[in-house]
Amino acid sequence: MTFDISTIRHRQVAGFDGTRVLDGSDELKQEWMVLGAASPAAAETYLLSQGLPPALIEFARPSDVSRKVKLQKYNWREAIDGNSTAYLFSADYEFNKLDVDEWSLSVSSTGGSIRLTTALNTKRYGVGAPDHRSSIDVRDGKPQGVDRVIPTMRYTINYRLSRPADPIAFSNIAAALTGTVNSTTMLGSDPGELLFLGMDGDFGNQKNPEIQFSWAKSKNAILSIAGITGIEKYGHEYLWVQYQDETTGSGATKAIVQKPRGIYVERIYEEANHGTLGLLLS
Repeated sequence: MTFDISTIRHRQVAGFDGTRVLDGSDELKQEWMVLGAASPAAAETYLLSQGLPPALIEFARPSDVSRKVKLQKYNWREAIDGNSTAYLFSADYEFNKLDVDEWSLSVSSTGGSIRLTTALNTKRYGVGAPDHRSSIDVRDGKPQGVDRVIPTMRYTINYRLSRPADPIAFSNIAAALTGTVNSTTMLGSDPGELLFLGMDGDFGNQKNPEIQFSWAKSKNAILSIAGITGIEKYGHEYLWVQYQDETTGSGATKAIVQKPRGIYVERIYEEANHGTLGLLLS
């Protein structure tokens, strides 16, 4: 359907009615009055021909870098301008909504904990205190250990996907990757450092889904434990220590202590290419 838009005109009636939010989820609204249109469709055709509403608006901060907010929806209602019928178009903008293949990253560095049975360093006090070779809290010949806070990182990516042709097949891919570590470098992490925890989200036939993908990060390391050096441990491998009895001292200072005999690093998780999720993380 075509309309004669030569006699239609407009004016902006509301400029920057918006909200700044410290978390970045800024909102903005603009409004235009369209006059001389015979119908809402004619008013809309005219407004679009004028490049309105714009897809992006630079929402300038007073003391920070500016940010572009995106058009999320626009609506219209009939209005009166003098004695003439007019149409008022309102456009709503937000910063925190994603377009297809756009993403946002949430990071949590809350520490995790592990049970350590050997110390980095030991200070001994008391006459004849036996040297337990870095074993912690030895009782009845067995080290009890202590819980230690360790650096951990959790990444959650909110990603707007193009609607998959087969959501079930895509979900099965994600399910198969859950509980695997990355075989290739991604998110600034070397192979073996990212454990895929799975995805969450909703699919439908009317919209492109926004899905959450989560990883736990633990860095690869080369360790030294109780004098045993060169221990290579990938982030999500499991390390444990085998002990043996050792006699130290003599006479009144004689004691049987637990000496680390061997360090074992166990691979728990399979490796997989997390790139098969098809996320464009650049």
